[in-house]
Amino acid sequence: MDFSLDERISVRGFITSDPEAVQADMTMRTIPGFKRQVVDATNDAARAAYEHAKLFAPQGESGNLRAAIEFDPAVYQPGGLGGGGEWRSTVAVDGTLAPQARWLIEGTGIYKPGGFPIRPRQAKAMVFFKHGEGPRFRQVVAGQERQDEWWEGALDVARRVLEERLAALDLATGVRP
Repeated sequence: MDFSLDERISVRGFITSDPEAVQADMTMRTIPGFKRQVVDATNDAARAAYEHAKLFAPQGESGNLRAAIEFDPAVYQPGGLGGGGEWRSTVAVDGTLAPQARWLIEGTGIYKPGGFPIRPRQAKAMVFFKHGEGPRFRQVVAGQERQDEWWEGALDVARRVLEERLAALDLATGVRP
């Protein structure tokens, strides 16, 4: 998902091609003479997304998802031959600690894009255990619906913070970054 205030400022939330990476990048192009404000705005947006994600991510039995949410402060990403460049802060979920993050955001089985029912690969049935009950056997299950409100909410918070900071920069400079 991309959100742009104009062609030079964007907040991107996406699942990268690495199947274990769930990541959101807050990026802003530089404004001559306003480096500190741009870096602060980028960091503030990412930090707000980080705090929201930590607070609202599903707790689960292990708590690994909340522990796996990380914040990386702004780093300058130089532009190509045409110049430019941007400051990028990142909020991500460490897929080695919480591989389930991807499936929480995408959904599984019939609920994910292009999905299909889940069937066992080698056995005739899958076994599930519920606290206090005996085993349950299933030959097919539909999957799990998306539970991405915590992640989408984090991206929304980041957008609002960037919009507020951009409005302040707009007033200070008279130019949108």
